[in-house]
Amino acid sequence: MNDRRTHTRYECSFPVKIVTAIGEELEVVSIDISHEGMGVAGNRWLITGQIVQLAFRPPLMEADTKVTARVCWSAGDFAGLQFIGEPPVATIEFIRHTDQGKLVAQ
Repeated sequence: MNDRRTHTRYECSFPVKIVTAIGEELEVVSIDISHEGMGVAGNRWLITGQIVQLAFRPPLMEADTKVTARVCWSAGDFAGLQFIGEPPVATIEFIRHTDQGKLVAQ
């Protein structure tokens, strides 16, 4: 498998709401995050290539982050999402404040 990632992924766990193009809302959990995207678990209905809206609040952040992403891959209960455009500021701050990238929401 060719891994095209250019940024390190950091292990994490916090709720993520996904809204599809047709308005379907899905609740998943993050499993890792980077400046470019995140991995999520908990839903079998994401389709590779699909454009979705994400809403999430990483630990230590005061407000929800909303960003558009593309589903890069989907397998079973897991999916990889690539942020479209600039990385969300909350993602950058979360990565900066984690203890070696391993902070789990309480």
